[in-house]
Amino acid sequence: MRVIFDYTTIKAGKRHNPSNPITAAFNSLSFACESAGHEVIRMDKFREIEADCVFVFGSITKRKLGTERAQSIQYWRWKKIPIFSLDSGFFSTYIREKFKTDQTMMFRIGFGDCVGGAVWFNKNSPPTRYEGFKKLYGFEEKEPKVDNEAPILFLLQSEKGWQYDNLEPYNVWARGVVEKIREKTDRKIILRAHPNLDRNPTESIAKGFDNIVIERCHRDRVGVLSSINSSGCVVTHSSSAVIESFVEGVPCFSLDSRCVIADDLDSGFFDKINNLEDYNWSNRQQKLHNWAYTTWHIEEMRRVELVERYLKHVEWMKK
Repeated sequence: MRVIFDYTTIKAGKRHNPSNPITAAFNSLSFACESAGHEVIRMDKFREIEADCVFVFGSITKRKLGTERAQSIQYWRWKKIPIFSLDSGFFSTYIREKFKTDQTMMFRIGFGDCVGGAVWFNKNSPPTRYEGFKKLYGFEEKEPKVDNEAPILFLLQSEKGWQYDNLEPYNVWARGVVEKIREKTDRKIILRAHPNLDRNPTESIAKGFDNIVIERCHRDRVGVLSSINSSGCVVTHSSSAVIESFVEGVPCFSLDSRCVIADDLDSGFFDKINNLEDYNWSNRQQKLHNWAYTTWHIEEMRRVELVERYLKHVEWMKK
C-alpha cells in the first residue's frame, strides 16, 4: 500500500522540526507504516501523486480555503483518496492538568476528518483504555449534577481555527447565542475565551448584557476543569472540552455538527436550559470507553498494530 504523509498540512516553520509534536506524530506513524511493509512518501512540498491513503493534520474551513493546508486537503478529497486526519487528543485537559503542560503528545486520528462527521471506528470499545487513562491522568467520572441556578459556562471558539466554519464572524454568532440564552434565563453567563481568541471580539459578545463575565484562558489551557465544576451546564459551538464536562457530570451541549462528539451529546440546549434534570446521561460509560479509542501517544504511533488498525479500513473508505 502506498501511504502519503502530507507534511504541507503542518505549519511551514514546524514541519521539519522533529521536536514539534505534530511532526513527531507523523514521523512515528510513517515509521510504523514502513515497518509494516508499506510504501511511504513523506511530502513536504505539494505535488500530484497517486496513493492508497494520506495522513494530514487538521481540517479545513470554507473561511480559509486559500491556505496551504486547505489546498492540499481539498486536492485529496477531490481525488477521493482516503484521508486520516490528526488533531489534539481527547481528554487533553486532564493530561495538561496532571503534568502542567500545554503539550500532551497525544493526538486523535479520524477517518475523513478530525472534526464532527469524522469516522472513528470505535463503537462498542472495551473499557481497558479509558480505565488506563483514568489511572494515568488521575481523574474519575463524577455523579451527574442538576443545578438550574448555577452559571452557564460558554466555551468560546477561535476565528483562527478550523472548528468554526460559519461565514459570519464568530463574535456575531456567539452574541446571538447569548441573546437566546437571555430569552430563557437571567442567570450568570461565563464566557471562557479561547486561548487564541482576540480580546476585542470577546468583549463585543458580552457588551450590553447584564450578569455576564469574561474568563481569560491561560495559554497552556489549564484551569478549565475549575470553570466546568463551578457551572450548572456547559455550552459551546464545538469545543472538545465538552468531553471533560461529560466526565465531570456537568450537562454539556454542542451547538454545531463540527463538534467532535456532537452526535453523542444531548441536544435541545435552549429547551433544557432551565430543566437540566432532563439531560440525557444514558450510556455514558460506553461513550467514554469509545472516545478513549480515538487518541494515541506519539510513541504508540510507532507500533505496527496501531497503523494496521487504521489502514485495514482503506478499501472501505474508497467506496
